[in-house]
Amino acid sequence: MAYQPKSYRKFLVGTVSAAVVASAIVPAASAASFSDVTKETVKDHYQNIATASEKGYIKGYGDGTFKPYNTITRGQVVKILARTLGDDVDTSKTENFSDVPSNYSDKELVEASLKVRAAGVFTGNGGKLLPDQNITRQQMAKVLVNGLGLEALVDSDDTSRVKDIDKAYSEYREDIQTLSKLGVTDVETFNPETNLTRAQFASFIVRAYDVKESRTAKPSVQDVTAVNGKVTVEFNKAPETAPTANDFTITKSVNAGTATSVAPTDFKYDASSKTATFSVEKVEAATAKQTVSYSVAYKETDAKSGSFTIDALPAASILSVGAAGNEVTVIFNSPVDTATAQNVINYTYDRDRNDSTNVPVHPTNAEVNPKAVGPYEAGQVVTLTFDGTDNNGKNILVPNEKGSLNIQNIKSNKGTIIASKTVNVNPVAAGVEPSVTGTLTNGAQTSEEVSANAGTEVKLNVKAKGINSDIISARYRIQRPDNTFTNWTDLNAEDGTFDETSETAVGSIDTTGFAGGEYKVFVQTVDSSGKTNGDGEQVATLEITKKDIVAPAVTTSEATYKSVDRAVEVKGLAKDAESDIKNVQYRVLKYNSSTNAYSTSTEWTNATAVDGSFNEKSENYEFVTPKLDNSASYLLQVRSEDSAGNTSDAQAVKVGNLISTGGTSAANTFTTPSSSGDSKVDSLAVDKVESITNKQDLKLTGTAKDSAGITKVEYAVYREADEEGRYEVKVQDFGQTGVTPNDGSFNSNEENFTINYKLPSVDGNYLVVVRANDGYGNVVTDETAKVTLDTKVPAVSVARADKETDATDGIPNNTFVLTFDEQVTEDTAENVKNYVVKQQGQVVESEATEVELDDSTGKKVILSFASAPKAEQTINIASVQDLAGNAIKATSVNVPK
Repeated sequence: MAYQPKSYRKFLVGTVSAAVVASAIVPAASAASFSDVTKETVKDHYQNIATASEKGYIKGYGDGTFKPYNTITRGQVVKILARTLGDDVDTSKTENFSDVPSNYSDKELVEASLKVRAAGVFTGNGGKLLPDQNITRQQMAKVLVNGLGLEALVDSDDTSRVKDIDKAYSEYREDIQTLSKLGVTDVETFNPETNLTRAQFASFIVRAYDVKESRTAKPSVQDVTAVNGKVTVEFNKAPETAPTANDFTITKSVNAGTATSVAPTDFKYDASSKTATFSVEKVEAATAKQTVSYSVAYKETDAKSGSFTIDALPAASILSVGAAGNEVTVIFNSPVDTATAQNVINYTYDRDRNDSTNVPVHPTNAEVNPKAVGPYEAGQVVTLTFDGTDNNGKNILVPNEKGSLNIQNIKSNKGTIIASKTVNVNPVAAGVEPSVTGTLTNGAQTSEEVSANAGTEVKLNVKAKGINSDIISARYRIQRPDNTFTNWTDLNAEDGTFDETSETAVGSIDTTGFAGGEYKVFVQTVDSSGKTNGDGEQVATLEITKKDIVAPAVTTSEATYKSVDRAVEVKGLAKDAESDIKNVQYRVLKYNSSTNAYSTSTEWTNATAVDGSFNEKSENYEFVTPKLDNSASYLLQVRSEDSAGNTSDAQAVKVGNLISTGGTSAANTFTTPSSSGDSKVDSLAVDKVESITNKQDLKLTGTAKDSAGITKVEYAVYREADEEGRYEVKVQDFGQTGVTPNDGSFNSNEENFTINYKLPSVDGNYLVVVRANDGYGNVVTDETAKVTLDTKVPAVSVARADKETDATDGIPNNTFVLTFDEQVTEDTAENVKNYVVKQQGQVVESEATEVELDDSTGKKVILSFASAPKAEQTINIASVQDLAGNAIKATSVNVPK
């Protein structure tokens, strides 16, 4: 199949990609299954590696690794893209790339290369695929844009953030900008000529498919959130015209039962958040737990579901009993049946539970309160009245006399029997309403009147006190600036249970969405005698202000001790959500062993804004401290002030390259070196390696020494880019992966270490550079290993000696010249047993009589046999090795004429 126009490629990929994204290929592995992939090692790529792996786009290695920072080759990318294309690509008329013929050893690559060529994703270079070459970021951009038809998805208002586009080749620039406009890449510096790593490609392909799916999908319900009485729907993308309630189909099911249609009310659509909300009829709690599910579909698209759970009604029971004056108050946990609750026979009171001569009596009246009492609904509170005296002629309810009340045969309003119970009662004098006081806390503010920015969580602390009766509940609500009220919110007993006359209740107020103005906090409490403080008392006032009252956040990104200057150089960032940064300051405190404390040696001093002035909400800062004393312990602090006058707390700075801690347990203190002028690492010795190998596993050992302590050993790997010895291709940047200190950690003055590295599967000349760091940030570098990786088996051709030398006589016709395409080893090349003459598979001569390797080239072997092999015979060559140890496979060459 010839190269196809873009219109064809868009059609082809568009028809197969949706199916791939939906069902994909059987997952190869998850990110967590790769031994070298964690959230710490790959950071922003972790989830994308997981997604790409689960969808079958990209696979790991046989040893369980993913090798996220290995460069990715064109051949590997071809395989990945072929997997996403599925099985619907017609390759019957597609020609093979010349370097990936049909008999190529990697059969998966053969099939994959045909697919991507048929789809127009890879067109090759002069008819070649070049599968072993690394793919650059700019080449990847073209492959993704071509393969997924991404250029057609760009909207007119999409903009590119890439600022180094001029560094890309002209044929790739439009594709790079397409990726940026669509958000597949969000960097300003794209580095178009840099090689791509496997982790980066996983992120690119996942984000590209996400963009394609989101920009080509129909508007549909993406998520449904259901609470009792309300359903919220989130769209995957905004519909072109605002939806109406009639565009939706809603059904409800309870405990996975039969779905019934729902007629919603109060429909609202918010275009900015792409959400629609409906009011639905509330589901009442029942005797069994209920899972309520709402299924919502928009027009003809698939439905999505959201659910919530309603706990079963608690078994009806008695919450509390209190007595005051001539009344006993019984509070149930749910409304009761009026007939049984108002039957005085169901209540029996013993005035003195310790006096056996008493005859228990029934109340003269029992009344169910038809109104709510504090947080308790109508029908939950029953008041019993006891008039007169008992059989001993004494008042029935006597303050401080310990009585008991038996309650039985009461039903809930649902008809269930409430368990009988005898409750101890301690009557008190006629009831008085409980009292409450309260304070709010926001940061350093704790008062009855505090201010806060909207979105801040403010703590509420309430003191509730009953007059003789125990406090049994407390709750709060807020009066808004427009005099409307929020719903009541329960407070929690600080000690866990409301059961004392004096209780501390705690809670928090979420001010998200609060407009500016004054908010009044009202608290209502109830005691065991059923007394409440009315509809609640105002205990505090919260002022929501648009004024910035939040201090900036100040962080340190780098703090390094400069041994020559005996000073600390610091770089960091100050940010504020509301106001511009006004300044950043630092101070230095020195440890005094006599007082066992740090005292200021340098007062608060202004740092420098990196861009010249502090006048933005986000500012990078830097400073260098004054010269510090040797062998002294210090505490370095920074703070920031915004233009609204808010100053952050002093933050201790950790000086990363000083090993010692300070003179006390204060966090991030440090001790300066005992001597100044340390500006180098004492020594770094690594066993030199200069070899040719066919093994990818490379092992280096070495020793680093420094009086300040070795803190780190790193290495980088480069590949030779040309024949002039320039190692210009960076295979791996400096890092510690594979570096092992022999004693377990880098923390001493002398460290022996081992480096294990696996060379890429690309033949060539490699350079490994090792460097070591000491405790003061000094670095020494050693160009350690120059290794040639050669995994290719040598090839050979044969000619008669007279033809090779252009001679016409004087050379016997039993002598031949074997020419290898690379140098071979003398011992294997001159082994006469490695050369056999056969005719029709039968051995004619079992070995050569004389073999000589041409020392000048190392590639030519002069070979003689006892007889003169004939044209119908073959010379069989085996076990000849190149300098890397690759042995030629058993090879037969026809005897030349």
